[in-house]
Amino acid sequence: MPLDRGRLVHLASCLALALACVTFPHGAAAQDEEEAVAEFGADGVQETEDVSGEVEALVVEATIDPSIIELGFPAELGALQRPAVAFKHAVHTEALDLDREGCAKCHGFDDQGKLDPRLAEIDYTSGRDALTHQYHDLCMGCHTERSKQDLSAGPLTCGECHERRPETGSAPEPMPFDSSLHYRHIAGMEEKCEECHHVYNERTEQLKYVTGAEDACGTCHGDRDDGNNLSLRNAAHVHCVACHLDRQDEGLDGGPVSCVGCHGLDSQRDIETLAEVPRLERGQKDQVWINALHAKAEMVPFDHEAHEARADFCTTCHTCTEREGGLAPIVSRGKPVSCKECHAEGTRTTIERAFHLPSADYSCIGCHERETEESDCAGCHSMPGHASDESACAMCHSGPSAQLAWFAAASAPFPARNKLDTLLVHLREKQFTKGDFPETVTIDSLAEDYEPVEMPHRSIVVRLDSIVRNSKLAEHFHGQTETLCSSCHHHSPVGSRPTPCGACHGAEAEATKDMPALEEAYHRQCIGCHQQMGLGMQGCTDCHAKAGQELGL
Repeated sequence: MPLDRGRLVHLASCLALALACVTFPHGAAAQDEEEAVAEFGADGVQETEDVSGEVEALVVEATIDPSIIELGFPAELGALQRPAVAFKHAVHTEALDLDREGCAKCHGFDDQGKLDPRLAEIDYTSGRDALTHQYHDLCMGCHTERSKQDLSAGPLTCGECHERRPETGSAPEPMPFDSSLHYRHIAGMEEKCEECHHVYNERTEQLKYVTGAEDACGTCHGDRDDGNNLSLRNAAHVHCVACHLDRQDEGLDGGPVSCVGCHGLDSQRDIETLAEVPRLERGQKDQVWINALHAKAEMVPFDHEAHEARADFCTTCHTCTEREGGLAPIVSRGKPVSCKECHAEGTRTTIERAFHLPSADYSCIGCHERETEESDCAGCHSMPGHASDESACAMCHSGPSAQLAWFAAASAPFPARNKLDTLLVHLREKQFTKGDFPETVTIDSLAEDYEPVEMPHRSIVVRLDSIVRNSKLAEHFHGQTETLCSSCHHHSPVGSRPTPCGACHGAEAEATKDMPALEEAYHRQCIGCHQQMGLGMQGCTDCHAKAGQELGL
């Protein structure tokens, strides 16, 4: 397909981010580097004068448009001796004669006429000195040539390119390709998966499409180019942007064709998100039994379909941090890959560790732990002594014994999805008595200096219960309302009548038992919960009235 001027302008500007390591950020009101330096100085420091006449330094963070690229060495070669070059790609595309030869000043083309985002004359595998000369020959050579022709040209001295700049924040936003955006592509491409997905045929050394073998792009395209296999970043800039431009030429809906269109935070916020994403059928089972060799605990009934609806990507779970590139294949020979194919016995990350490691974002427990950091959950889960005990294991390990033969386990009935719902004890359906579940609790340990506090005991539990009922995960682990009692009564068995706080916490702290005094325990528990949940009532007189006064006066 012939490449016209307009297509090359769009394609060249979008390919800017793939030139080198990108570290410049952008913002809603992006500033050009020259404007930032002019306003804040080369160090990013703006001098302001306060009302007393004293001058103070205000350090600000400059925001740079995503089309400005930092040209530097690959990480393994270390830092430059001078500041990295802030390459203004948009300025260059406008200055150059953007026909086929214009783009070829820096880039090459493949046999289909697609622009290669890599610099044609740069060998990124060469050493520091060679790479420095290659950059200088390419950039300064062009500047010199254009100067001789009396055309607009760039600088020729070191300090004009390697300038000190204001401190910058985060890099341009990575482009998330979640399940919603993926389905929109499926619908827009009329379910022609071959437009994006392909596999490499080692015998013919060609790419081809295989039905049922569609996988995540990152499974094959890693962090760096490997011969003809482009990195994920380069592959995306070549194929995605070219497709967007082709669709625009055909009068069809197409995606962004500029740097900011994909990597601008405001642009990403404007992307339509489907309220309900149809399930992506990959031959996966709706529900599976999870077990491990020599496991002692009961098997886990895992509802794969329900978890799919909660994940933005298949790679939310199907990720291997020990594999180069980070992604494990989701399919193999047309069938989904099970966890045990990577996490086998004898590997560094066994199946048991992969499921239970709390610090890993991709493990079951790790993912659940991240959820407890939300403000609705953190009020309880951040409290001291709130670690899960062995009783929590049974909430997942509720299937047949692991000692059963595999054929017996496979034939075991999977629990109905509404089974837990029918067993829940909802607080709003219970009949309370003052003795069984008091409406208020009087706290008078500080009655000498303050009036007693009437804690709205039942209202607090009703609030916590409503939070639980709005979360499938919380509802599963807090099936009985009495479980919520353990958030405050952390040493009382679930279901038993809690003992008063003063039964454990005395008037003085017990250092040998790591037991705070009653007053400190109340404040740590109540104020700590309020802080984590973002609630008010954190000051002394928010809860207490001074002795002889009314609360709030």
